[in-house]
Amino acid sequence: MIGKSAVLCGAGRMGLAMAKGWFADLAAAGLSHVSIVDPMPSEAAKELAVSPQAALNPAQPAPVDVMILAIKPQMLIQAADSVKAWIGPQTLVISVLAGVTLERLEDELGANRVVRTMPNTPGAVGAGVTAYCLSKACSSEDQAMVDGLLKPLGAVEGPLDESLMDAVTVVSGSGPAYAFLLVESMAAAGVALGLEPEMAQRLARQTVIGAGVLMDQDPTSAEDLRKAVTSPNGVTQAALEVMMADGAVPDVFKVALAAAEQRSKDLSRGD
Repeated sequence: MIGKSAVLCGAGRMGLAMAKGWFADLAAAGLSHVSIVDPMPSEAAKELAVSPQAALNPAQPAPVDVMILAIKPQMLIQAADSVKAWIGPQTLVISVLAGVTLERLEDELGANRVVRTMPNTPGAVGAGVTAYCLSKACSSEDQAMVDGLLKPLGAVEGPLDESLMDAVTVVSGSGPAYAFLLVESMAAAGVALGLEPEMAQRLARQTVIGAGVLMDQDPTSAEDLRKAVTSPNGVTQAALEVMMADGAVPDVFKVALAAAEQRSKDLSRGD
């Protein structure tokens, strides 16, 4: 396959995480050249642009094969005119803008081969998950290209129906915040039981990290892993009986994620 030209618009943590993966093996990513566009590029972005297959903020934009749009969603209207300079009739546009629909991307950018993605923050260290949906004009070749370009962020799920993207947003997009809250709450409870704050933080943090690694390496379901840790009438069961009671953690998550999904839908409509 002949390598394609690409432009990365927005070199923040997520954009840089993708670019670093591409430059590790441009051919494997299906690329021949990458232009990085950012008004205030970091040192890391400047280092990537040293490659002969890269350019930083080219003075004369021209249509490319692939545009990866990794700016903040609220910047789309402001940046649309300058972004359009990179988009031609055959340009594949991959958006990392949370909550921005395929229809809006098509309207704002004048493109028809458009991809909407939902990554999460662990993608910045290659341990995330990114779901995506495609516009009707996208081909199977486009899908393969998207899979390859998103892999540096971690696991890839898709293509999905766009109607599922709000659910994806509240489960995996917002999900890291729930895990951080778990660590925060566990540590606070440990302090209440007499642990020093620093130790409570270390214990809670590493426990959640370790549980994640175990789930990554063990195909057993989370439910079965939980049951394996829970001895009958033991310490863990005493805690879980409280957490899993009516109105407790499982029910709170259902209510919380339903509220988050509604907010995601509202934001997608511009409310």
